[in-house]
Amino acid sequence: MVQRRDMGTAARIFLTTYLVCAFFFKPDLSFARFVFVTKAIAHYGTVFVNQVENELRLEAADVRTYGEHRYVCCANLGLPFIALISYVPYATLVLPSIQDRGLDPVLELKLSQFVMALSTVVLFTASTAAIFYLCLRLLAVNRTKSILFTSLLYVGTPIAFYSLNVTNGQNIVGMFLLLCAFYFLLLALTKRIGAHWLISGLLAGLAVVVDLPAFAAWPFFLMHLVRINSRACLLWSVGALLGTLPFFLINAFAFGSFLPPHSQFLGMPLQAWLAVWPIFIEFTIGFQVGLLFYCPLLIVLLLAPYSRGLDVFPPRKIILIATLAWLFVISVATQLGFGGSAISGSKWYLNQGGGGPRYLLPVIPFLFVSLAQLRLSSVWLRRLFSWLCLSSIAINLPGLFWTGGKAWFLNNLMLFLKNGVNSYMLQDIRALLAYMGLNVAHFSIFPTLGMLTFVLWWLWKGDDLFRNIVGTGERAPPDQKVLS
Repeated sequence: MVQRRDMGTAARIFLTTYLVCAFFFKPDLSFARFVFVTKAIAHYGTVFVNQVENELRLEAADVRTYGEHRYVCCANLGLPFIALISYVPYATLVLPSIQDRGLDPVLELKLSQFVMALSTVVLFTASTAAIFYLCLRLLAVNRTKSILFTSLLYVGTPIAFYSLNVTNGQNIVGMFLLLCAFYFLLLALTKRIGAHWLISGLLAGLAVVVDLPAFAAWPFFLMHLVRINSRACLLWSVGALLGTLPFFLINAFAFGSFLPPHSQFLGMPLQAWLAVWPIFIEFTIGFQVGLLFYCPLLIVLLLAPYSRGLDVFPPRKIILIATLAWLFVISVATQLGFGGSAISGSKWYLNQGGGGPRYLLPVIPFLFVSLAQLRLSSVWLRRLFSWLCLSSIAINLPGLFWTGGKAWFLNNLMLFLKNGVNSYMLQDIRALLAYMGLNVAHFSIFPTLGMLTFVLWWLWKGDDLFRNIVGTGERAPPDQKVLS
């Protein structure tokens, strides 16, 4: 069982990640597709964006026509519906007064993106970090190591970049739902409660509603469930099928069919398979979106079955996870090869904003779960691990502060070295305050960054300091192994 102390640590991890994501949030007007859809649902009760585009005098990206209507051609519309959680209160309480003041539509769209992010990309990134930590604790990884790998999962992978924009938020939300499904799978293994199998399947199904490539992770669950018992497999499958129902219902409501109009690629000829392997290579070792290039720390996981310097859990388990990871990459490559290359042109998937393979985000936490269970028993492997950690952070962390231009991590690094720490959110807040007639001449990022640093320090150390001052400190219980 997860201890009470672990729940407190998970809450701290959640708040830390949430505050960092909110502080460095990046509204992207050139690709704000989901914002248009959420506004259309909230104000006009439809997924078509014609009226919203006319109202804002802006055009949404990735738009196709359906009769006389225009719609955003994402395979999944789950994220715009989730964003209603924060957008509806904003549209009811705040938006009318903003419109009365005649606020620039561009600035209002940025503000809408930030409000939507609070209940989508920011919320689910922070939740992913918290659930990842709890998964490691259920797998008997000690507390310090669990915190370390949770930090690496954020700052040492493309998650750092894609956690800051609603544009690609569907990949973040899909990643969280799959990891949450895995968490309930672990709970089911410890408590043997049938409802946990059902909930796990339901979450895996909802992940597909938000992010279609998440379907490729289902074999990961099924291969584990088959080895347990048929009842667990049946309950999980029923939950997964129920979870995917909203995908078909949304499309039936919007387009009168279970699949969106742009899904005609499903009937493409077999020659389209030729487009799969170049994508697979790009997403594994390519310099623009390669998983190993953006997450070099995973090299240690590849060495695990063959190195005597690693004290590991059963090698067959590592090989199974590695195999399923490559199957996931192949499945995503197949979807992109069949779905995108014929419609949007070849190699369109390489232009992902300089943040790496966003389509592979759902598989990264599972690889890091395996990585965290390795024990480095030789000096050279520990040194290799340290250097690979630094490399992963150097590649991904600059995307937290600044982005733009060419889709290439080196561009983010150069811009960071040139411009330093930057917060798009503070820029927009400054513009909003200036529009309201307030003096923002001395509105700087550094005092705000200092306040954020102090809040995070107090979040992790302030409680212990308070306990020591008032003399109520208690020794935390030692780590206990929960699940082997």
